Amino acid sequence: MKDLRPSDADLLYALATAFGEGFGVEQDLTKAVRFLERAAALHHPAATWFLGYCCSEGLGMPRRNHKKAFRCFAEAAKLGVVAGLTDMAWCHSHGRGVPRNKAKAFRLYLEAAEKGDELARFNVGLWFEKGLDGCKKDLAQAFRWFLASARQGHADAQHKVGYACEKGRGVPANPRRAVFWYKKAAAQGLEDSIWNLAICHEEGRGVRRNPAKAKQLFASIGKLRAKRKN
Repeated sequence: MKDLRPSDADLLYALATAFGEGFGVEQDLTKAVRFLERAAALHHPAATWFLGYCCSEGLGMPRRNHKKAFRCFAEAAKLGVVAGLTDMAWCHSHGRGVPRNKAKAFRLYLEAAEKGDELARFNVGLWFEKGLDGCKKDLAQAFRWFLASARQGHADAQHKVGYACEKGRGVPANPRRAVFWYKKAAAQGLEDSIWNLAICHEEGRGVRRNPAKAKQLFASIGKLRAKRKN
């Protein structure tokens, strides 16, 4: 495998995945990273992004390398991986591998959000909700982006939409709609949504009052926490 061709990139990526996940071979993150390196050298989009992720988390290597992670994310973005833009934004937001630059982070999140990345859409929602560097506070815009992310299945975004509908933040108050989105997030195990959903049942907000259901939901939070500890 010394003289590699672009057509070999998929094979290298498959080997990286096999060693990374332990599919058919003993799991070995160091070998996985080696194969990712070779696939990335052939401009394999997913391999380039995953190599950045491994560098960011210190997987299969002695220590984290945020500068290399950022370079990989940037290259992945050029290759069409939208998540690369989102991760570049995170790096700029937290000063990992590049100087901290909140305004640039927002621009990158917005670019990724417009291209459909659900995490980026959630973060753009946060930017507008809080009026962070790079944008003015705008609850209507925040709701718009939270809703876009929520529809893609992002649990935290679903909770934000539910809360906005309950309290009338950026959208007319609609308790029934709030319950709908709280249920979505609660089904993914989000404790805040389970709690709010329990309150809705206890007080009859957007749903028929049902103290027994509220008690059941409150109890489920304790079960979730106990399960996580184990």
